[in-house]
Amino acid sequence: MVISIGENTLVHTEDIVAIFDMDSITIKERGKYIFNLGKEKIVNIDSQNLPRSCVVVCENGENTIYISPVNSITLQKRVADSTIKKGNFL
Repeated sequence: MVISIGENTLVHTEDIVAIFDMDSITIKERGKYIFNLGKEKIVNIDSQNLPRSCVVVCENGENTIYISPVNSITLQKRVADSTIKKGNFL
């Protein structure tokens, strides 16, 4: 299944490694580690709005970090909803 992570950007739920809240990740040491994972590819989906979440995606062995204006809790609910619709239960 795919979910929208903002501004017409879709990702496959099975490719999502993690979803983080931008406020908490940018002030912690692990934030540096997370952003180093996607050094090659960091995509700011919407530069007009405040970044709310960070979505780490691994497609074909390549990490991409999407900076999204959508709240991390909303994205987590979208992933959970897509999993339930697919027939897998959490």
